Amino acid sequence: MNPKIALLILFYFFIGKLCAQQTLTVQITNVKNDKGQIAVALYNSEKDFMKVRYQGKVTKALKGAVEIVFENLPIGYYGLSVMHDANENNKLDTNILGIPKEGFGFSNNAMGTFGPPNFEKAKVEVSANKSISISINYF
Repeated sequence: MNPKIALLILFYFFIGKLCAQQTLTVQITNVKNDKGQIAVALYNSEKDFMKVRYQGKVTKALKGAVEIVFENLPIGYYGLSVMHDANENNKLDTNILGIPKEGFGFSNNAMGTFGPPNFEKAKVEVSANKSISISINYF
């Protein structure tokens, strides 16, 4: 085979892999009840984690588990946050001390000390189609 053609084939193979779009399937477990909705935020950088979401999805809450699918994701690292928005006011309600009154969770089931975990603890690599599970926490 001509070395130039072989090199061209390799080049297209690697470029195709780098540009490939992946699917991330998120199984949200431990959903307490059927009230409200489950909101999932996807972040694609440490700088934006818990500030500016890359994508977001919402589905009806179902006691037990629900599934959310993010499609056409570039290969990379992502962090996710999940909220059981029982009253559908689009925010995580907290008590006077700042303790959540609604369910929440993060990728890798990561937890922070006083607040959300950092991106490093929550990040997941998406280099191929992937499925993860996040368990919702309630106080």
